[in-house]
Amino acid sequence: MTSSQVKYSGGKIVPRSDLRVGTTREESNVKNWRKIATWNVRTMLQCGKLEILKMEMARMKIDILGCQK
Repeated sequence: MTSSQVKYSGGKIVPRSDLRVGTTREESNVKNWRKIATWNVRTMLQCGKLEILKMEMARMKIDILGCQK
C-alpha cells in the first residue's frame, strides 16, 4: 500500500480510524447479519409499553434487544 490513509488488513481496506467497520471488497452475506437494539427499562414501567416494544421489535425486525437502566 502506498497511501498512508489506508491500512490493509486481511480482505479489508478501510481508513485507519475505522478498522471496526465491516467494509470489504467482497460481497457481504446478508443472511448472517443480526439487528441489535437497546431499550431503556424505565420507559417500560407504564402499562402497555411492553406490548408496544414487542410490536416495534417485529416492525423493525430486531433480532436481539438489550434492556438497560
